[in-house]
Amino acid sequence: MVFLKLSGVIVMAMAIGALYRIPRQLLIPAGLTGGLAWLTYYAAARLGVNTVAAHFFASLVVGVAAELLARIFRKPATVLVMPGTIALVPGRSAYTAMLHLVNGEYTLGLATGMQTLWIAGAIAFGILLSSTACRLIADYFKEGGREDARDNSPVD
Repeated sequence: MVFLKLSGVIVMAMAIGALYRIPRQLLIPAGLTGGLAWLTYYAAARLGVNTVAAHFFASLVVGVAAELLARIFRKPATVLVMPGTIALVPGRSAYTAMLHLVNGEYTLGLATGMQTLWIAGAIAFGILLSSTACRLIADYFKEGGREDARDNSPVD
């Protein structure tokens, strides 16, 4: 059953990539990034990790994979981040929160809505953190690890 869900996520990520007209050479890497993200989320959830933390770990994987693949294919990482995160978006919980609010179950709707916001924040922070870390590490090695690599002041 996991293989079927994983296959569906990969196809969905590739379809989102095609919908947003990413380059054809990136459709398969985008699908694999989405599949890797969902697999990370699924594994973390099976290990008993909180759902917000599981989304955070999965988005870290999306950010790192997107940055690595962007360097390999010489394309912007954003092109791979979008299809990679589509499987992590908490659409069902947002719908459930709105449904509870419409039905007058305000406490339950607010609780579900807050969890949805936490998940969305975890996804955004995970991508931000991983992308920033990858770029800092790449810049460090690009400059040869010199401490004065960013120093533009004249040498005395």
